[in-house]
Amino acid sequence: MAKENKIMKFLNGKGFYAAVGACVLAIGITAWVAFDSLPKPVTKNNAVSSQTSSLAPAAGVQSGVKAANEAPKQEVSSQAPKQPVATYFVLPLTGEIIKPYSDSELQYSKTYDDFRIHKGIDIAADKGTVVKSCGDGTVREIKNDALLGTLVIIDHGNGVAAHYCGLAAKTTVKVGDTVKSGDTIGAVGEMPEESGDVSHLHLEFYENGVLTSPLSLIKLGEKNE
Repeated sequence: MAKENKIMKFLNGKGFYAAVGACVLAIGITAWVAFDSLPKPVTKNNAVSSQTSSLAPAAGVQSGVKAANEAPKQEVSSQAPKQPVATYFVLPLTGEIIKPYSDSELQYSKTYDDFRIHKGIDIAADKGTVVKSCGDGTVREIKNDALLGTLVIIDHGNGVAAHYCGLAAKTTVKVGDTVKSGDTIGAVGEMPEESGDVSHLHLEFYENGVLTSPLSLIKLGEKNE
C-alpha cells in the first residue's frame, strides 16, 4: 500500500511530465522510421524525375511538332493510268479487201477447199507491208498462234478490241504499250489458216467479247471505196 502511494506521488509531481515526454519521443521516433522507409525520388542534374513518369519526346522535338529535318510525306495517287479510247477507226493499211466478214454466210476457203464463216476481213498486201493501229488503244496481248500466225491484240476502249492476225514474227510494239491511230505495230507476215489465199492481213474486231464486222466500226461500208 505504501508502494502505491509513492507511485501516485511520483505521477502527481514532476514524474508525470517526464512520462508524457517519453511518450512523445517514442511517437516521434516511430514516425521518423516509417518516413525513412518510404521510396526516395531519383534526382539527376538537380531535377527530380518521378519513377512513374511516362517517356518524354525525343530531344529537340516537341510533342506533335515535326523535326526540321523530317521529310514531308508524299501523297500517292490511287488513280490508275487513263485507258486510251479510240474516237474513230481507220484501215490498218491500204489494199483491196479480198474477203469480207461473214458470221452466217459461208465463204469458200482455198486452204481447206470447203465453205466456212469468215471472222474478219482480209486486206491484200505484200509480205513486209507496214501494219498500223486502227485507232487509239493499249496493246493487251501478242502471241504466235498455230492458225492465225503472229497476232497483236489492241484494246481500243469502250469494249472494242481488234485482232491483227498474220503479222511478221517481229512486232514494233510490246504488251502494255499505248498507241495512237496510225502508229506502226508490225508488218504483214503469214497466216497458216489462210495460206491458200494471196498475201494479206486478216483483221478481226470484237465488241464486248462478241465478233463484229470491222467495217461496221471503220464506217466504210462493205467495200473499201
